[in-house]
Amino acid sequence: MVLDEHTNENLIRKGIYDPDSIRFYYIENQKQKDLEFDVYNNDSIGRIYSNEIGFISSGSIKTFYLRLNFETIDTIYMDTEIISEDCCTWHALRELKINGEQPDFSSEDYSWIIYKSYY
Repeated sequence: MVLDEHTNENLIRKGIYDPDSIRFYYIENQKQKDLEFDVYNNDSIGRIYSNEIGFISSGSIKTFYLRLNFETIDTIYMDTEIISEDCCTWHALRELKINGEQPDFSSEDYSWIIYKSYY
């Protein structure tokens, strides 16, 4: 989720960041590659979600970029590990940093939070 650091308002739901303008990408072999993602912007939710980031970050690519508009780009460092047990495989999170810092986590929405100073 992207929240205002002073009011805790969700800046996607409020319309500050337009879901159609958001871009999530990484760089591989000096080329930008788009990351598959969705923006859930209904009811009380205004969050960005990607299944692909866990898979990609288990390999050699660990740095991703989230462009919220034409002026705001956040750097996301994510390191995951593929774990297989019994019948299941998943990606365990080893490390996550947003703009070089450990992000807050909302246990209510099960989302990592990016704070922005909007006002």
